Amino acid sequence: MYLKKKVVLIVMGVLILTTLFGCSSNKEAKSNEGIKTSSSQARVIKDLKGEQRLTDIPKKIAVLAPNFGDYLVALGVKPNSSVAIENDRFIKYLTEGFQGVKPLGTMSAPNLEATLEASPDLIIAFESQDKVYDQLQKIAPTLLLERFADWRTNIVTFGQITGKEIEAKKVIADYDKKTSEWKTKLSQKLGEQTVGVLRVRDKELRLYMKSGMVGTRLYKELGLNTPSLVVDSKDEWLPMSMEMLPKINPDHIFLMVDDEDKMKELKELPLWTNLNAVRSGHVYPIDTELWITGNGPIGINLVVDQVAENLMR
Repeated sequence: MYLKKKVVLIVMGVLILTTLFGCSSNKEAKSNEGIKTSSSQARVIKDLKGEQRLTDIPKKIAVLAPNFGDYLVALGVKPNSSVAIENDRFIKYLTEGFQGVKPLGTMSAPNLEATLEASPDLIIAFESQDKVYDQLQKIAPTLLLERFADWRTNIVTFGQITGKEIEAKKVIADYDKKTSEWKTKLSQKLGEQTVGVLRVRDKELRLYMKSGMVGTRLYKELGLNTPSLVVDSKDEWLPMSMEMLPKINPDHIFLMVDDEDKMKELKELPLWTNLNAVRSGHVYPIDTELWITGNGPIGINLVVDQVAENLMR
């Protein structure tokens, strides 16, 4: 009887020890799994300073170029803080996605004290802010990116930063599909008609070339026909006088107006009223801020949609 009780006690002891060791092993496995997951979020990002290692996906990102916020919102990430266009006003087309974002001064004069108070875990600055790079690094790890790099390059980088690589690829694929479809429809609709982009400023007119953000969208991606003088150029736009308008004489004009008085003066001149686009009612007012500042996937999509919808009427 005594022997039987002893055997039972030994068996029970073994079972208890097995259970304890099993729990310990499971906890250790789960702990190791957590470490692996954390380390898998480490990534090396190439920027203008070389290569920067991020040990985790940042949760509170400060952006020091207005269009950098565009990339984040396009990926479903709200910036923690951002520089403004002027005073504390952000880009108009990003208003909805910027609710609650802390202002950090302006792009040309970022407020370092406000940046410190925002307590970001990552700062994304651009090339002209290299002079304050060391100060920014003392606040949080800082990446220095090219503000007007090709947007596809930048969206991939932002995808790597935020762990949204798949989403970044989808943004590119969706845009390429859209522009390809619009290109076919616009070609069928317009035939040989030409399209120009003009900006009216106080001392000059600007005619946008085939290069640069505006020209790339219209002439290279949508395949629109260029008016006279619009060529591939290292310059994004050509300064011109009002007297040159009859020479370009486009069938359609997308028009940015910075100076209303200058535009009023222009409208009264025969060299304006006799243009093909003006006579046929094919002048389309556009938002300068969107077209010039919107170098990010959201802004670019809005520009392309605006162009296509106006020309397809």
